[in-house]
Amino acid sequence: MPRSLDPSAPLAARGRPAGSTTDAAPAGRRTLIATAVTARVAGLAIRAGAVLLPELAGRPADLPAALTEHRPHTLVVGANHVPGDALHRWAQAMRRTPDRRALAVIRRGTSLAEIDTDAAAELGVTVRNTPEVNARHVARFMADELLAPRRAAGHRPRPPTVGLIGSGDINSRVAREAVARGHDVIVYSPSLAAGAGALDRWLAARRLPAGRIRAARDVESVLDAADLLGLAVPLTTGGEHPTAGLIGAERLKRFGGHRIVSVCEPDVFTGQALTAAFDQLDLEVVLDNAPRLLDPVRALLAGRYDPDDPPRVRPGFTLVSAAMRAPECAADLDQAVLTALARLDLDDRRELPRPPAGPSRAEAEAVVVVGGGIVGLTVALRLHEAGRRVVVLDAAPADRRRVDEQGTTFAGTNGRHLSTTETLPHADATRAGVLARTPTDGGWRLRPPESLSAPEAAWAEAFEQFTDRPGMRALATEAVIALNRLGLRRWEEIFQDRPDDLGACLRGNRLARVYLDDAGLAAGRTLQTRANDDTTDLDAAAVRRHWPALAAGLGAGPDCRSDRRSGGGAVEVDGCAVAVHDLAGALADLLRGRGVPVVASAAVRGLRPTGAAVEVELGDGTVVPAGRVVLTVGGRDLYRLLGGRWPDAGCVANVLGVSLTLPNPGVARPLKIHAGDPLGVINVTPAADQSVIHVSGGFGYLGLASWRGARLIPADSDTEAGGGGVAGAVEELVTALTVAIGDLFPALRGPDGRLDVREVRTCERPMTADGLPVVDAPAELGGRIVVAAGTNAGGAVQAPALADLVADLLDGHPWWAQLAMAGDRTGLPVGGGRL
Repeated sequence: MPRSLDPSAPLAARGRPAGSTTDAAPAGRRTLIATAVTARVAGLAIRAGAVLLPELAGRPADLPAALTEHRPHTLVVGANHVPGDALHRWAQAMRRTPDRRALAVIRRGTSLAEIDTDAAAELGVTVRNTPEVNARHVARFMADELLAPRRAAGHRPRPPTVGLIGSGDINSRVAREAVARGHDVIVYSPSLAAGAGALDRWLAARRLPAGRIRAARDVESVLDAADLLGLAVPLTTGGEHPTAGLIGAERLKRFGGHRIVSVCEPDVFTGQALTAAFDQLDLEVVLDNAPRLLDPVRALLAGRYDPDDPPRVRPGFTLVSAAMRAPECAADLDQAVLTALARLDLDDRRELPRPPAGPSRAEAEAVVVVGGGIVGLTVALRLHEAGRRVVVLDAAPADRRRVDEQGTTFAGTNGRHLSTTETLPHADATRAGVLARTPTDGGWRLRPPESLSAPEAAWAEAFEQFTDRPGMRALATEAVIALNRLGLRRWEEIFQDRPDDLGACLRGNRLARVYLDDAGLAAGRTLQTRANDDTTDLDAAAVRRHWPALAAGLGAGPDCRSDRRSGGGAVEVDGCAVAVHDLAGALADLLRGRGVPVVASAAVRGLRPTGAAVEVELGDGTVVPAGRVVLTVGGRDLYRLLGGRWPDAGCVANVLGVSLTLPNPGVARPLKIHAGDPLGVINVTPAADQSVIHVSGGFGYLGLASWRGARLIPADSDTEAGGGGVAGAVEELVTALTVAIGDLFPALRGPDGRLDVREVRTCERPMTADGLPVVDAPAELGGRIVVAAGTNAGGAVQAPALADLVADLLDGHPWWAQLAMAGDRTGLPVGGGRL
């Protein structure tokens, strides 16, 4: 198992003002939220014990006193002014306590211009923002304002040229919209003016069309050419390209167009430029930013406008705070903050020891865990050790050889990998359109689009949207890594406590991630170094020494063809492989030995919350009474059980994966091979006796249906529906994995070029659109049904971490991680197809 992680400073009482304590709540970080958030998140924050003082956003002078009084470990701000004095006051207050944890400042937004980052660095205060998260909303506002028809009636020339200063997340989207509306675009940023090829690289990275967009060598070139001018740059005062005062009066004279829209801090303009723009009556100007930052502009123009109409200081000159006021933008920013808080929470938890076993509470209400896979069994063990009465119900028969009737854990082969970067959010920019392409074309599509129900189509749309949300994905990635690291820590403790029961399930204590070309290796090395405590580089020669059977395959491109590219190598990382069937069986035996019923062939037909309990109806009509229920099933089963009462029941979709068992060509250690779609990362795990290898990989979107052999079973039915066409697409997915393994391990091919595939299995990976699992006790279900699902093919590594989160929910003490993983979080589809 991975090495133990270094301990951090001791944890203080969480989420409450200094001096307040509670014996019931677990320890955690105190949080002060000093900016406005939505009512939803305000309610969640109160559940987490946070202090909410949104009025501090407009009263910066009060921030030092608030930091001194509440002594938070985390400060959440918007456009608040956070001076060095306030941070020093916090540090002085903390020195008077034994708590030595550093402060983390989370900016709900992008710009850090109002935060004294120098003082933060001096004091060891972490400052982080939520970049790009609001970009699509700000870009929509900016595009609508910038590209709107001119106010002058009857004036309709050719589509005006759009000039953009800044080439970041906002203006790249504005450029895309401008081209779609028929405009030519000229863009300036120092990076685009840096040299040949910069524009082409930017267009490719931002998925922008070539031909209508050109790069300018300087700001003047944009001002000279543009009819419409959009500014989206951060406010900076130092460095080679400061933006403070970027648009002065002399530069403004060069602009012969008729409209300027800026979402920058107003200090990007000089005062003379602003007054000159105001006096140019035929020039339309829109300045959008926080009210506090626009107040100096109003003061500058005092006496020149009607104070009874403050948004418009004159017709066509508008000061407004609207770009980030859309409800969808507020929801995204709130989810970004919750996700950042969840990452801190999970990092904290990793330094806490696994809770000791509690006394048996025979009088306590029974908890029924639905799902006897690795997650359900690990949750059951955690709850049992906490003293709860537990029953595990598994729909699959006890005879595990009947593969088509098994859940995810047993439907795949007897091998899983536990690593820090297991199952990172899948919806990245490289997967735009992947759900529309078949496996043969490198896609995940198994079903025709017209066959998808409204919730299934909504999930697919949410996934597609997430491919164009790099900021949210980056935050979710950090949270998933933290969750995986916590899972590894907990597994380490579980295996250390029970070596005789579980030790035989381990398959090596390190993992190698193999990248098939130099570009993949460079990106992988960067990620793995950040995510792991200990990494070791293995060049191509070292990979061949460790895995000689892979020699001919290394140097292949992402499509695993050895004739495409050269280079590549591997990074050895924290983690291990496990025989997951053996591990789940050992956990079930351990639970039964302690008196916990683990019941096979117990399919749940329905759940009926009654206020004080939940009635669990089985397929044979038997009713099992429960105080609480923990659902560890996703996809079809989750939707079938809760779809009529919980609007977010469609948030976990089934995505098909493929497993192969083949003769071992000489693989002694497990490894992970990064391949292109539809395969993703291919896991290779040798069996205990080294006679065969278990290989798994591939993604195929099923939605809320299940795949059983050659049958497609929808969420609301037990009968086959349209399985014929899906069978062909599934065969394409199996073929893709088989061909890739043959290319990577040519020794597996016989004289006729075929592989001796001993067994083919398919399993359903429970996936969410944003890559975070769902851990929630929905209010619509009275809070008595906890959903712990959507592990995105990472259930094995995340299981004990999810068990911790479930236990806290049942105890009524959610931390930030559970709140960030609520089923109604922004960006996920809900029942009926609404996003």
